[in-house]
Amino acid sequence: MKNLIDRIPKELLNESQYSMYVQPIHENDKVSFIINKMGPGMYRHFSRYLNLFQDYNMGGLKRYIEKQYQEFEKKNSVILMDINAIFGLNINVHTNVLKSEFTYPRSCPNVGVRQIRLNDIVVHRNLNDNLIGLYEKKSDKRIEIVPLGFLFSMIAPQMYSFLSLFSRANGVEYSFWSKVICEQKGKTNISILPRLSYKNIIIDRKTWCVKAGEFNNIDSMEDFFTNLDVLRHRGIKIENEK
Repeated sequence: MKNLIDRIPKELLNESQYSMYVQPIHENDKVSFIINKMGPGMYRHFSRYLNLFQDYNMGGLKRYIEKQYQEFEKKNSVILMDINAIFGLNINVHTNVLKSEFTYPRSCPNVGVRQIRLNDIVVHRNLNDNLIGLYEKKSDKRIEIVPLGFLFSMIAPQMYSFLSLFSRANGVEYSFWSKVICEQKGKTNISILPRLSYKNIIIDRKTWCVKAGEFNNIDSMEDFFTNLDVLRHRGIKIENEK
């Protein structure tokens, strides 16, 4: 585990921002939180839904997010910039919460939002931290890309995908135990991995490794119960069983 952690590039630890989907659990009169999934940071998963729940005072949440963005810009001396691109997909339609945006070719600029165009920006290396970044020519401020649409950047058009490389708020799917299993594949036969916790945060659940060949194709209820027996044999507790 230490070897894996030591190999994480320091840039990822210092520069990345994520959100987490957590599930509270109650054990022995204590509350813990399981990380079910990691997603993009910088409030990206809020933006799409701000205009869908009018009866729940989402205006207050919108103002809060806008204030957090403004404070982030001031504290870090950066420009937060959205990529305004719908591409005919309603998954990319979202409420405007940033003051600046790059409007993708053939898309319509949003009224009242500062437009930053392709010839307004430049890519160069920051001499302070040796990182390559996106900068506005006029102010020489670093531009922090916050693409608030839900388009997956790796399958997006080339310019969108390129600009997304300069975002610290991209999504990530990560499981520490999955990484361990991949690292040890062919070296060690791992059958069970313990619950991985830090204080009251459960980073990864207790995990059993069972080969697919041990299960039957579920073509009948008999196959289903046979597969349950495979789990019981491994000591895996079946939900709702006492």
